[in-house]
Amino acid sequence: MLGAFRRRTMPDLDNDSLYEALLARDARFDGRFFVGVVTTGVYCRPVCRARKPLAANCSFYTTAAEAEQAGFRPCLLCRPELAPGCASVDPSASLARAAARYIERNCGAHGSITDIARHLACSDRHLRRVFEHAYHVRPVEYRQTCRLLLAKSLLTDTGLTVTDVAHAAGFGSLRRFNEVFRHRYRLTPTALRSQARFSRTEGDAVQLRLGYRPPYRWDLMLEFLAHRAIPGVEKVEDDRYARTVRLRFSGRDLTGWVVVSNDAGHNRLAVTVSASLLPVLPVVLDGVKNLFDLHCEPDTVARTLASLDESALGPFIPGIRVPGCFDAFETAVLAVLGQQVTVQAARTLAGRFVQALGSPVDTGINGLTMTSPTAQEVLGLDGAIEQHLGPLGIIAARARAIHGLAELMSSGVIDAVCCPDPEAAAVGFTEVPGIGAWTAGYIAMRCLGWPDAFLATDLEVRKALGTRSPRKILTLVERWRPWRAYAVMCLWNRVGAESAPERTARSKKRNEKKEAMHYLSHYESPLGAMTMASDGEYLTGLWFDGQKYDRSTIDGDAVLKPYLPVFLRTTQWLDTYFEGADPGFTPPIRVEGSDFREMVTSIMLSIPFGTTSTYAQIAAEVARRTGREQMSAQAVGGAVGHNPITLIVPCHRVVATNGSLRGYAGGVDRKERLLEMEGVNMAGLPTPPTADDGGGTRE
Repeated sequence: MLGAFRRRTMPDLDNDSLYEALLARDARFDGRFFVGVVTTGVYCRPVCRARKPLAANCSFYTTAAEAEQAGFRPCLLCRPELAPGCASVDPSASLARAAARYIERNCGAHGSITDIARHLACSDRHLRRVFEHAYHVRPVEYRQTCRLLLAKSLLTDTGLTVTDVAHAAGFGSLRRFNEVFRHRYRLTPTALRSQARFSRTEGDAVQLRLGYRPPYRWDLMLEFLAHRAIPGVEKVEDDRYARTVRLRFSGRDLTGWVVVSNDAGHNRLAVTVSASLLPVLPVVLDGVKNLFDLHCEPDTVARTLASLDESALGPFIPGIRVPGCFDAFETAVLAVLGQQVTVQAARTLAGRFVQALGSPVDTGINGLTMTSPTAQEVLGLDGAIEQHLGPLGIIAARARAIHGLAELMSSGVIDAVCCPDPEAAAVGFTEVPGIGAWTAGYIAMRCLGWPDAFLATDLEVRKALGTRSPRKILTLVERWRPWRAYAVMCLWNRVGAESAPERTARSKKRNEKKEAMHYLSHYESPLGAMTMASDGEYLTGLWFDGQKYDRSTIDGDAVLKPYLPVFLRTTQWLDTYFEGADPGFTPPIRVEGSDFREMVTSIMLSIPFGTTSTYAQIAAEVARRTGREQMSAQAVGGAVGHNPITLIVPCHRVVATNGSLRGYAGGVDRKERLLEMEGVNMAGLPTPPTADDGGGTRE
């Protein structure tokens, strides 16, 4: 018997608006509400093709679970189990959404609500309270609906036996499954199966469908994934995405594969899964939903990002999605490997990483032969991580960052799958040595599913927005909250989609100004963000962002071009240096200025790694080279202070005669840390008490 009916008002829409959306079969609202029809006892999606009921006979619900709890059964025509989910950005509902995803992902398991609360670091009582406030049902009722709808989908779309369906959906026994299904849906699983017209799949596999809200730029999604596909693990071919899968179940590893294609005519994805993964099917489906951003509400995103047209190279892209991840650790490792290198180089390194540490798998699909290593497997390696990853071409700093990621993601401190507070988690990632703001933001955007993540220091974002200042960028994009990750995707696509005539015009303009052109690249160091400058051949500037006299070598406009050979060589130098070692080489540099400044530069270049020199000693050497009796240490201080290429021209190794650190354009604290990193005995080098200590010979 149906429960008490009432027309529930949605948080942002009244009942009249909901009924209008139902009459219009408006796909924008698919999954955002369900309608129960009193006269039939059935609940539907707003896009249902059945004859529309009278408004007086409609009752609106936020979730399928709420509709079922009120006594309605799912429509066999529109199939509520295919409705897309919702992207919750309300901070007050973040815990409830994390719990809902945990339940959906683990509906096949038999854990208690206490287990879920413990996993999310909250009390049972608090979890029940916030969950019921957000979803209007108890967590246990929500899980029951998840199981039933998955079973309904398997009965309708696959040829699995009823017994296999029961186990895949998380029911402990066939008897229990039949009882619950008959009670809730008023027909038996066998009766539903007799009405189904499922499509046969080749081989040992099942195919299910997952809905989305149109529009959906499938072409852009596949292009993004294809450029980052890890060899042996992923591939994009024939307008389909395919990958290997390895998941833990009952103390053992299950391996298999999944293939995803787009059924654009029905606004849904076709997901083919190897039968070996049936025991973990809810986890696989959750991974696909997350990877392809199926919870996105494109109309809501479009309204917020409408002003993008005024600020970027091109207009907002309707239907843009933020690619998530299937395996959080795998994607986070790829982000680390992609620091300061091309996407193709990162793919190459990731392929080596997988071949060395992953596990072989037989999929029967050409090119899919390996599964990625887990965080626990990385932590279980004998010896230092550098010994394993160094031979693969992965530098020590990145190897240690990967090890730090493995420690963080396996500790349970941050749950990358069901994360109630992705913003706080992103800050937690920056505590791993070697992971800066860009990498943490990228991980938050793709692994944590944070729709408001924004990469203010990203080169392409800066290029698209026409400014290099992260502060200005953050001010500019404030209006795009809480969907700034979608803005990043638009900007990346617009920069990459520059037309051939536009490139030709830009190239011609650049050639006309070739003599005046400057190029920039950026580097995330342990001591802060840095910028490199070049004339196209030589390094002409290197500074910590915000330091005194930065950009002193830039006269006019500059173009971001991170893959200049001199920038790659400088990046190699910096990577080695910040590992605490002498790089042993000097990138090609050009320091322009007076003969005196060039002489001071050459003397600074001769100061060995791990040692210091004084202003007076440099002054004496200048005097010796010029044949003078003496040279002013104060004049030397001025030349040292205006050094345009920090670190490589080691002005930080110049100290006062009395042993004081004196000044440094990048900050005295940073100077002290640089010398400590080089192994200099700091006992005899007191830090000046104030920034003005001594005056004239400071940098």
